[in-house]
Amino acid sequence: MILKKIACEDGHITKLNFPNENIEGIIPESIGILTELRELELNNNKLKGALPESIMNLTELKKLNLNVNLKFMPNIIKSIKISH
Repeated sequence: MILKKIACEDGHITKLNFPNENIEGIIPESIGILTELRELELNNNKLKGALPESIMNLTELKKLNLNVNLKFMPNIIKSIKISH
């Protein structure tokens, strides 16, 4: 059910949970407009390429799961700071 995969709060998307969906391609630069996003789970898909620079706009992001995708450029991943 799609409602379990997307969560919203006060009109903002706070969670995108799409593991094991065979999603192919790249994460688009437009991901950066989801500034209230707290969880992004895209593990076990077929994503490739670099994380977009706009991912740095996701200042509320607490959980990022990209496991078992094709490799992303590590320099962007290293610069993401997630607090507990």
